[in-house]
Amino acid sequence: MAKYILLGLYVLVLVLSGIVNRKHARTSGGFFLGGRGVGPVLSAFAYVTTYISAVAVINAGKIGWSYGIGAVFNGLGNVLLGVLLSWLLLARRTRSMTIRLNAMTMPEFLRTRYDSDLFKLLGAVCIFVFMVPYSGSVFMGLSYISENIFHIPYQFALISMTILTGIYLTLGGYKAVALADAVQGMIMIAGAVIMVLFLWSAPQVGGPMAGVRRLSAVDPALTSASLSGTAAWLELVPIIVLTSIGPLGMPQMIQKFFAVKDDRSIAAATVVCTISAVLIILPIHWIGFMDRLFFDALPVDAQTLRPSADLLLPQMLERFLPEGALALIFLLIISASMSTLAGVVMVSASSISMDLLKGYVKSGASDRTVTAVMRGLCVLFILFSIMIAVEKPASILLLQSLSWGAISGFFLAPYVYGVLWRGVTRAGALAGALLGLAIAVIFPAVFGMNPTNASFWAFLVPLIVTPLVSSVTPGLPVELLSLAFGSDGERAGPPA
Repeated sequence: MAKYILLGLYVLVLVLSGIVNRKHARTSGGFFLGGRGVGPVLSAFAYVTTYISAVAVINAGKIGWSYGIGAVFNGLGNVLLGVLLSWLLLARRTRSMTIRLNAMTMPEFLRTRYDSDLFKLLGAVCIFVFMVPYSGSVFMGLSYISENIFHIPYQFALISMTILTGIYLTLGGYKAVALADAVQGMIMIAGAVIMVLFLWSAPQVGGPMAGVRRLSAVDPALTSASLSGTAAWLELVPIIVLTSIGPLGMPQMIQKFFAVKDDRSIAAATVVCTISAVLIILPIHWIGFMDRLFFDALPVDAQTLRPSADLLLPQMLERFLPEGALALIFLLIISASMSTLAGVVMVSASSISMDLLKGYVKSGASDRTVTAVMRGLCVLFILFSIMIAVEKPASILLLQSLSWGAISGFFLAPYVYGVLWRGVTRAGALAGALLGLAIAVIFPAVFGMNPTNASFWAFLVPLIVTPLVSSVTPGLPVELLSLAFGSDGERAGPPA
C-alpha cells in the first residue's frame, strides 16, 4: 500500500510543478531554457537527474554481472568525468558563449560559433532521429522496473509514463522540469542510500567487505582490478567512455549550462551536482557489483522467453527489499527516468521547432507559434519513442549505445573545442562531426561492430581529427572569435 501512496504523491508533485510554472513557459526561451534564470540547486539536480535514468540503473546490473568490480570503475568514471569534469571545464564557458552568440539550442550554437548553416541543419536532424531510440530505451527500462516491482503490465506502464511526461512537460516547460528535478534528486539520494544499506545487510552479502570476500569466492576475477586481463578491460573501457564522456556531447545535458542564472550559480551547482552524483551513482553501481551473489543465472524475460541481464537489478530489488524501501527505490528509478525523458524530449522538439521550422521552413514564425509547435512535437516524439519501446528491438544498452554514439559522436568534438579553443576551424569541426556520426552508424551496420565499441571510436576519432584538420585549414574571422570568446581569453593551441 505504501508504494501506491508514494506513487500518487509523486504524480501530484509532477502535475503541480507543470501548473505552477505554466506562466514561465509562454515563450520559446521560457519553455526551453526557463528564461536563463535557473539557480544553482535546480541546475545541479536538473543535470544529475537527467544523467541518470532507468537505463543507468539497469546497466549497472549488467556491467556488474559481466565485469564485477568494473561496475564500480564505471560509477567512478561517471562521477569524475561525466559530472565533475563537465561542470569544471565546460559550464561557465558554455553559458557565457551562448549568451554572447544568442544561441538557445546546440544546433544554433554550432551555426553561430562556426558560421555554418549546414551545422544547424545536420545537428537538428541528428538530434531528432537519434534521440528517439534513446528515449525508447529509457521507456523500456522504466517499464521493466514497473512490471517487476509494481507488477504493472509492460504496455500499461508505457502508456502511464507517456501521459505523465506529456502533462507536466508541456504545461510548464524547463522551469517545471527543473523544479520537479529538485524533488526527484532528493528522492534519488534517499533511495540510493537506503537501497545500498538494505542490500548490504541481506544474508547473501553480509556487509560491504564480507560481500567482496563472498564474491571473490564465486569468481576471483569479479573482485580483481585486472578484470581477468587485457581483453576484459578492452570491453569495459568503451562502456566507461560511453557513459562518462558521451554525456559531454549530449544536447539534453549541455542545455543545463545554457539555462544557469550566473557564474556564481555555476560554482555552487558544481559542488551540489558532484555530491549528489556520488550519493546516487556510486551506490547503484556498488549494488550492480554484487549481483552475482543474488543470482546463479540470468533471469528470463517472460515475454521473449530469453535470458536478459536487463532484469537483474529490477528482480533483485523486488525480491530482497521490504515494501516501504521498495516504494522509495521505485520512485528513485521513476524520478531518474522522468527527468531524463523530459530533457531528451525538450531537446528533440526544439531541434524541429526552433532550428528547422524557424530556421529554414518559416523564418518569420512568431514566438508563440514556435512554442506551440514545440509543445506538439514533445507529444509526437514521446509517441515515436513508445513505438520503439513496445517492440523491444534490442537490449537497453545497445539502444543507448546507438543513440549516444551518433549524437555525441556528432556534437562532442565541435562543442568541446568550440568553447575551449579559438583555433578550431569550420572545416575541422565539420570533419570531426561528420566522421563521428559516420563511425557510430556505419561501423555497426556495415562491419557488424558492437554499437558500444563503435561509440568509443565515434567519440575518440573526432577529438583527434578536429585539431589536425584545423591546423591546415583557414581559421574563422577575428570578429566572430572576439564575439564568441569575449573576455574569456585566447588559447594558442588545442586544450590539453
